[in-house]
Amino acid sequence: MNKLNPGVALIPGGTRGIGRSIALSLAEDGWGVALAYQGDEISADKTRHDLEALDAHFSLCRTNLESAENARAFVAEALCRWGKIDALINTLGVFQRQPLLEETPESWRKVWASNVDAVFYLCQAAATPMKQHGKGRIINFGVVNAESAPFTVGAHHLAKAAVANLSRCLAQGLAPDGITVNTLRLGFFEDGVTLPTAPIIPARRLGRHEEVVGAVRYLLSEDAAYVNGAEIAISGGWGL
Repeated sequence: MNKLNPGVALIPGGTRGIGRSIALSLAEDGWGVALAYQGDEISADKTRHDLEALDAHFSLCRTNLESAENARAFVAEALCRWGKIDALINTLGVFQRQPLLEETPESWRKVWASNVDAVFYLCQAAATPMKQHGKGRIINFGVVNAESAPFTVGAHHLAKAAVANLSRCLAQGLAPDGITVNTLRLGFFEDGVTLPTAPIIPARRLGRHEEVVGAVRYLLSEDAAYVNGAEIAISGGWGL
């Protein structure tokens, strides 16, 4: 992976899983990384330890980004510390496997609040300083077959389809300001929250975190300056 020029990245959800791998990769290149998490203190402490071992420039905030006020505060804290925001990488979002008609009002709202509301509030808050800076990169996360909305995970897939549409809308509106907005649509990954029950992946293996990290690094690079509104599937051919 090519070395990136150091910048500042907000990575909500960056203390676990793929988000954590992205944060560590950017920190190794000298990026400032602002991470947010909601409640997993064990993962947060481990990430803090690993970033300190890298002598990284980072902040770690426990907050609920489903609130517009909290999202604005998270962005403002990063601006106060670093004076700019180069990238917003939205890796957060609750997943739950439940037949669509068995969703309660509370579970439905939680899936949408964490996957759609929080992403929108963060994009909205980060767009202003990016416009002032004259450039920025926003990367949102979806699933590769969101439009099919399988009945057993309907709420989650419907929410991720909304995220993809949100990204396309923002890509059009923010392009004149030098800001790109793209979506990574993921399949099944090692240590993920869901795993296939049958060998349905054409590549015959699970994805690796570094394969997503590589795509993120490409979208942050100057090589991707004209890539906007794209949806990149990282799924080994599953769900296509």
